[in-house]
This record gives sequence, structure tokens and C-alpha cells, in this order.
Amino acid sequence: MCIRDSAMTLIAQVKSEIPAIQTPTLIIQSSEDTVVDPPGAEFIYHHIGSATKKLIWLHRSDHIITLDYDRETVFAEVGAFLD
Repeated sequence: MCIRDSAMTLIAQVKSEIPAIQTPTLIIQSSEDTVVDPPGAEFIYHHIGSATKKLIWLHRSDHIITLDYDRETVFAEVGAFLD
């Protein structure tokens, strides 16, 4: 099995388990991410079982958001969510 096939199998399995997640969830996604498909964040947000959830969009960073242009926003949003 190639890496792509393995990744697709994992994605299918995870998608089916998202509704079972009940813990508070913060999703931070960059619209400019070149590694992860950005619409996946909306899928998770709309299908996750948690009643406490928040989706934040960044628009200046790529995949590693804690090291990119929006890092201060990431730190502030994570801190606020944990409060």
C-alpha cells in the first residue's frame, strides 16, 4: 500500500469517528494551508459531537501556524479557549 492509499484509509476511518468526539474542541485552520485541505476544518466543525467547539480561520499562514505570520493569533486564541 502506498502512502497516499494509507492516508486515504486513515482519513476515512477518522471521518466516521468524528461524531463520537465529545470534548471541547478548538479548530484552527489556515485558508492558505498547502498540506491539509482547508475545507476539512469545516467538515470537522460541522460533524464533531462536541457541544463546545470553535473554528478559527487564519489567512496569512501556511501549515505550521505556530511558526508562521499568524502565530500570535494562534497563541491568543488557544489561551482564550483554555480559559
